[in-house]
Amino acid sequence: MVRYDERCCGLSDWDAERLDLEAWVNDLEAVVDAVGRERFALVGLSQGAPIGVAYAVRHPDRVSHLVFCGGYARGRQKRPVSADQRREDELLLSLMKVGWGRDDPTFRQVFTSLFIPGATREEMDWFDELQRVSTSPENAERLEQAWYQIDVTDLLERVTTPTFGRAPPRRPRHPLQ
Repeated sequence: MVRYDERCCGLSDWDAERLDLEAWVNDLEAVVDAVGRERFALVGLSQGAPIGVAYAVRHPDRVSHLVFCGGYARGRQKRPVSADQRREDELLLSLMKVGWGRDDPTFRQVFTSLFIPGATREEMDWFDELQRVSTSPENAERLEQAWYQIDVTDLLERVTTPTFGRAPPRRPRHPLQ
C-alpha cells in the first residue's frame, strides 16, 4: 500500500500555488510513476474519490479497481444547496481562517464533530491535534474552497474500471451541515 499527503498537507509541499483537480491528478500520476506500479487498485477517501475518477478515466489500463469511501462527484458549491447551507459553508471557512492553527482546539472541534461524531475524548483530542499540525490555517481554508469546486460528474459515465463505494455512516445532522 502506498499513501501520500496531498499538496499543502502533512509532509507534502505546503507552498503549492495550484489547488485544483488537474493539479491533484498530476500529483497522483507523479506518485504512481515514482512507485513504478503498472496496475493497481486505487482507494479514494472523501475528495480522493473525484481525483480517483479523473485518474481512472485518464489511465483506465493502470487501475484495476476503484474503491471509494465517503466520496463525492461534486463539491459543495457545485451542488444545489439552500442559502442557509451556503452561509454554513462560509462560516466553516471563517472558522478555519480564525481557529485552525491555535493551540486551543475550540474551533477545530467543530470539524472533529463533523468527521467523527460520537468520538471519545481521546479520539477527539487526537483528531484536533492532527488537524492543527497537518496544514496551516490559510491552506485549510484554501483546500476547503478548492474541494467545494470539484465536479467530475461529466467523467462518471467514462469510468470503465470496476468501482466499489461506501457512503459514510448516517449520523445525526450537525447544526453546521
